[in-house]
Amino acid sequence: MRALMMAAMVPLILLNLLGDIVAGVWLAALGEWWAIGYGIASMLFGTFLLGIAMMPGLAFGAPAVLLYEKGKTYLAFPLLVLSEFYTYALVSGWCLFVFFAFMSRANHHNAWPLLIWSYGAALGPWIYMAQQEQNDASSLTSFFGQVAYVVMALWLVIFGSTTLRGLALVFSAVMFTGMCIQIASALKEVAASPSVPRV
Repeated sequence: MRALMMAAMVPLILLNLLGDIVAGVWLAALGEWWAIGYGIASMLFGTFLLGIAMMPGLAFGAPAVLLYEKGKTYLAFPLLVLSEFYTYALVSGWCLFVFFAFMSRANHHNAWPLLIWSYGAALGPWIYMAQQEQNDASSLTSFFGQVAYVVMALWLVIFGSTTLRGLALVFSAVMFTGMCIQIASALKEVAASPSVPRV
């Protein structure tokens, strides 16, 4: 699994490093200043707003950590699942909102730069927060968000005209898979800690 993630990280890192610059210059050349403005605002203020939006997830995550530390892993697990579900739902909702907001104004002249620019606007805040937190959970959520966005974009490019609902289902399917992998990883970690009593 880690090898697959590392292989996927190479194109994602290139997209993260170069995508915004290329798309920004492209949009400026097309005179699409509204997209540049919204994208910069999303990257600057999105982190703050999404940080606030993450707080309700603490209602599940904080008790899960406390229960886990007390050895009550079976009681902690449902709260962990709810915390992960909330986080993945929030990432999905934000990314789909940004995607639809940008792509609703796409035409045959600006579709490619809008698609690349919307990726940075949607995922920039999540990538930044994951870098600040520097834990596996945040990194995995950010990673699967990036993969889901790229898969959705490829789906749009390959199959052309498709419904927004269909694209949302593609994105959500990747995110659901990521959430299940993350929960399974947490379970494996708990199972590998025989010193912690299970109550």
